[in-house]
Amino acid sequence: MSPATRESEIIQAGPTAPTERVAVVDVLRGFAMFGILVVNMEGFSSPGYHAASGERLWTGLADRLAESLVAHGAAGKFMAMFAFLFGLGFAMMMERAEARRISFVPIQSRRLLVLLVIGLVHGFLIFYGDILVTYALAGFLLLLFRGWRPRTILVAAIIVNLLSFVQVELNIARSLERPAAGQPHLEPAPPDEAAGDPRASAEAMRQAYGHGTFGEVTRQRVHDYLADHSEPYNIVLRRLSFFLLGLFVGRLGIFRDVAGHRMQLIRILKWALLVGVLAHVARFLLLMQGLPPWTRLLRLPTSIVGNPALACVYAIAVVLAFEVAAWRGRLSPLAAVGRTALSNYLLQSLICTTVFYSYGLALYGTVGPAAGLGLAVVIFALQVPLSVWWVRRFRFGPAEWVWRSLTYGRRQPFRNSTERATTG
Repeated sequence: MSPATRESEIIQAGPTAPTERVAVVDVLRGFAMFGILVVNMEGFSSPGYHAASGERLWTGLADRLAESLVAHGAAGKFMAMFAFLFGLGFAMMMERAEARRISFVPIQSRRLLVLLVIGLVHGFLIFYGDILVTYALAGFLLLLFRGWRPRTILVAAIIVNLLSFVQVELNIARSLERPAAGQPHLEPAPPDEAAGDPRASAEAMRQAYGHGTFGEVTRQRVHDYLADHSEPYNIVLRRLSFFLLGLFVGRLGIFRDVAGHRMQLIRILKWALLVGVLAHVARFLLLMQGLPPWTRLLRLPTSIVGNPALACVYAIAVVLAFEVAAWRGRLSPLAAVGRTALSNYLLQSLICTTVFYSYGLALYGTVGPAAGLGLAVVIFALQVPLSVWWVRRFRFGPAEWVWRSLTYGRRQPFRNSTERATTG
């Protein structure tokens, strides 16, 4: 067997190997894909359920309930879970490479470089809310931690996560400062003249995505992508912190023996639930009117603690449920979504931009949170059987196959051997 073939097997054995250990990780990844779609639906369908100026776009009871459900139950949780799983997958592939005495860094570096290119294409030509570019950049940084001890990795994850929010807190602190004594107070520019005016930005998005030509949509998409990534180091550090948590758990080997760690997982779930609920209650109280301005500095810490805590609750609940025979049958189809996560992620963007953008059904700005949540459920309900059908016939999702083929510079096997025998 050639070195290139052995290297390819390290990746091919990743999210597609038919083992129980990988199956539960794939189920988690599939579950996270649903949450990501639910959260991204806001960005797909409109400039935001709330305009940044405070204007409420949707006032119906169903829309307000759906908006609250997504904001408090999903936003920030599934992105954290998906990033954690990326770090866990990194640990698993590194473990296999070490067992076969294959150099891991060249393999992973090529994979990340290809992922970076895919992300740029996705962000500039399909959906500005791309996460793949920051995943690739954070992945390169993760290589620096591959030889660290588990406890040191955990400490690094906490420090990196805090560092990712320092600039945001500093910006909030500056906005709270009053003009010094004797310093003239500058009046703000009129809304239509102020740079980055939220109403003007929202209107530009409505016009471009809802009514523009493909060229106008693309120009707006590039603008929004660059605006969302104006401070990429914060986003990359945030991704890296969850990658490190995944690497930490992977090094502990919990997913090699879930049953043996059951009681430990239950204890973590209980504490994470308590911390997550308290953090979200605190954030709710901090958003109330009439509080001193300095309390704005406390809002972000509640998200830093609360979102990962509830993400942990969701993940452990799925893992423990998968250990129960009755639930394993119900959750198993999600493994097919997880095994084709990149393809499903890109497919979600293709479907939703076609539904909402002007070159498709042109529904941008007309669909509220309740209908958007329902649409997300319908799309994912179609993705699950499609993914199950696909993995029975093909070794990889189409995007995963392109990813691997570009990584190794040669065409990878595509069809399952059983399918080739059946159709051959």
